[in-house]
Amino acid sequence: METESTARGVNKLFTAPEMPEVDVRWVETADPEGPFGAKGIGEAPAICIAPAVVNAVYQATGRRFRSLPLRPERVALELARGEGEE
Repeated sequence: METESTARGVNKLFTAPEMPEVDVRWVETADPEGPFGAKGIGEAPAICIAPAVVNAVYQATGRRFRSLPLRPERVALELARGEGEE
């Protein structure tokens, strides 16, 4: 699927118009750990993206960046300056 993200060669998250149709199925069960039996449903896929990107940059450059946002311009600038943890 050609999107603005891939057309420009930019890696970014999908926006709502770019998302494919999702088949949602609800499973009604109580979670004894959640308040009033509630469960979280959207956190798991969202919380791992930034660490995955930061680790990919570390694997590619050997430099560890510990703050966000991690934009290409910032990575290039800090690599040129020799900043970031090795």
